[in-house]
Amino acid sequence: MSGIRADISPELEAQGFDQLVNKPLHRAVLLSLLCRQIKNAEAQGNTEPVKQRLLNRRLLLAEDSPANQIVAKSLLALEGAEVDVANNGIEARDMALANDYDLVLMDVRMPQMDGLQATKEVLSARPDTRIVAMTANVFKEDRDECFAAGMLDIIAKPINTEVMFKTLTKWLPPHSVQAPLPTDESLRLENDQPQMEAESLLDEHVLAELCKALGHESM
Repeated sequence: MSGIRADISPELEAQGFDQLVNKPLHRAVLLSLLCRQIKNAEAQGNTEPVKQRLLNRRLLLAEDSPANQIVAKSLLALEGAEVDVANNGIEARDMALANDYDLVLMDVRMPQMDGLQATKEVLSARPDTRIVAMTANVFKEDRDECFAAGMLDIIAKPINTEVMFKTLTKWLPPHSVQAPLPTDESLRLENDQPQMEAESLLDEHVLAELCKALGHESM
């Protein structure tokens, strides 16, 4: 809402609006509001337990948008993954070559080096690296370029969370060592950590509004 007068705010609150935001809408403000709403829902016991589908997995997230980094890393970490972030294609290439990741999530369009070239250079040195593309360009020629570069699959933006997690679990390697069962102490420490509800952050309808409000930099 733009230009909200002070005398209008009580009326809007009476109608059930939880937050009032002035336009133009800035990315940091929107993310802050989303996190605040999630915490309020948790305090009221309205969130469902996280499934931990990526427990003990180490992932590399190659993404140049800071907002997308925050949201995607939070979602992946909620599912149990350890996530490193690369800000551009060169960082992604170097980190993928220097570390053993279970899977790399590679944005296709990045500065300094795009995801396609980064993928080619990683696979030329480490052909067993598992790389999945993330892109808003899903025309046939774009998909063909991703597969030609050696990417295993494509996650389309805006991201559907269930599709993303199904794609990741499809291509993740099997666990070589069974993860230790959680102890009472580890469960206590985990429960003490602040949690965020994944579906609230990347619901398709929320993402559509993010795209409208933030333009091409949104997910």
